[in-house]
Amino acid sequence: MRAILFGIITLAVIAAGVYFGKREFEARRDAMAPPPVEPVTVRGDAVESPVEGGRRSPEESGSPRVEQPSRPRPPDDAEIARAIRRIEERLARDGFRAVGEVASDELESLLEAHDALRGDPELAEALAPLRRWKLKAEVFAAVVDPIERQTLPERLYEVTLTNGNVLTARRADLVGNEYDISVLPSGEVVRPRDTVSRVDELSREQYLARLETEITANAERITSPIDMYVKVVAHCFRWGMTKTGYEFLERLLTMPKSSQVPAIFAHDPDGDITMRWEQAAGRAPLDPLPGTAVASAPPPSPDTSGARPPTERPEPALLDPSVVIETDPARIADALREVRRLRIEAQTIYQKVVVGHQGKLDDLHEARQKLEDAVDILARLPRNQSDVKNARREVAQLLHAVIKSLPF
Repeated sequence: MRAILFGIITLAVIAAGVYFGKREFEARRDAMAPPPVEPVTVRGDAVESPVEGGRRSPEESGSPRVEQPSRPRPPDDAEIARAIRRIEERLARDGFRAVGEVASDELESLLEAHDALRGDPELAEALAPLRRWKLKAEVFAAVVDPIERQTLPERLYEVTLTNGNVLTARRADLVGNEYDISVLPSGEVVRPRDTVSRVDELSREQYLARLETEITANAERITSPIDMYVKVVAHCFRWGMTKTGYEFLERLLTMPKSSQVPAIFAHDPDGDITMRWEQAAGRAPLDPLPGTAVASAPPPSPDTSGARPPTERPEPALLDPSVVIETDPARIADALREVRRLRIEAQTIYQKVVVGHQGKLDDLHEARQKLEDAVDILARLPRNQSDVKNARREVAQLLHAVIKSLPF
């Protein structure tokens, strides 16, 4: 019995030793462990922690503030609108040539201010309205420059004939039994005294106001871009009605096939006026911005056909895809001979009707059709070739005279 009791006591002592030893080990382990990490949330620039005091700034929590770099932004609509407004103000004061220079300066200034985005499509898109404005100033200057300007005296005369016709004249002098009349825009006529019912004075301002009203009313019936240029735009700029002329230029730019106007009448030393006209109108894509690299475009494959390399801008030919520019010298020579034939025939009709006062005014429509046929042929010839330029200038001058002689 004593031996059994001693064994029980021994086991109890061993168990107690094991239990208290384990407790001591756990206590030492917990004392050596790092303190638990409390959850921390970040709201804005402050740190929220469950510790007393609630929200703490990064400096108070010992965490450095991390500044995220801001992404460069392209110019916004308001910035572009301000630049365009400055260009419009210069246009009203100094004309198209000055506007081209101002637009170039505005564009360059914005490119420098947003240089970090140069080559970014977002920048090209933001600057597109300003770039079209610059192109518009350039092509408008090209079509306005050839227009011959005329000045008016302070006092004009309105000569009413007995047949009901009315002539506006710079001068109406009665010499003996005849009136020597200098008719606007330029011409000298003599009328017997008994064919003139009255002569009234007319101020320059009265004449221009009347002319502007007449042009505006007639312009509503015009559907041909060439007629809009010759009978409206050129008329406005010829007599100094610049503001009205600019408004009709804007309308002309939106007309279908209006690129035939600069193709025929504009000063075009570089041979790309029709393309720039269409770009200004928004009907053709703009060229890439300077410094823009198109990395995704594969290199062009070698071309052994002798055709124009694909990296060059193609000749627009009034931007009609069905028109192919002629390159064969013999065919170009044949085409120029045909243009000359049509021009001579049209000139014969014009001189017979307008100068010789023979035939009917409607005969001028035939002359116009011949000249427009010549224009179609010229559209297929290289614009930079000297003999093509000469032919185009001759056709343009005669076409302008013929259309001016036709009624609205």
